[in-house]
Amino acid sequence: MSMSSIPSHSPSGKLYGWVERIGNKVPHPFLLFIYLIVILMVATAVLSAFDVSVRSPADGSLVAVKNLLSVDGLHWFLPNVIKNFSGFAPLGAILALVLGAGLAERVGLLPALMVKMASHVSARYASYMVLFIAFFSHISSDAALVIADIKLRGMNGIELFEKLRLLAMPPPPILFISGHADENMQRYALSLGAAAFLRKPINIDILLDHIQRELARRQ
Repeated sequence: MSMSSIPSHSPSGKLYGWVERIGNKVPHPFLLFIYLIVILMVATAVLSAFDVSVRSPADGSLVAVKNLLSVDGLHWFLPNVIKNFSGFAPLGAILALVLGAGLAERVGLLPALMVKMASHVSARYASYMVLFIAFFSHISSDAALVIADIKLRGMNGIELFEKLRLLAMPPPPILFISGHADENMQRYALSLGAAAFLRKPINIDILLDHIQRELARRQ
């Protein structure tokens, strides 16, 4: 396989790279939530200074924008934070899903399910199954390392890695093995962030050393 077959030079590959760069600049969800609260409080201060009011759809009365940065606004805001979240209907379902996923991982249900699914998939869809399992590596820590050949059915190893970088944040480490790739392919895979690129026949000691090194980084 030569460099001309690397998908990142195609329009879709450039689009994936652009999406990845933008996505990597998005702050952590917790920090993003804090930033939005600060923006909201500043916006209420500005709108309150201009005496902006809106009509309530419930009873048609005018409701003036309250300055959340004022003393009275803070007195109203702080006690109502918990009440606001506790009254959010989808929160209960989200907590139930999080607790259920944590319990399923703890008792070994998720790893067993992934092994069961992977053992019955046909060779035609094997690369897509690897992509699916790696995407959920943040849930199941036992599936947090991908060992893939460059030559796969459905998509090649480079395409698989590029999709992982878009779907999983952060993507799981990937070790490439190949008996067909050239030097350009090896350099390109490593430039994308691959943990290693090993040529066949594989030295099992070197492979195990790379696996232990990557797993140690996750601890």
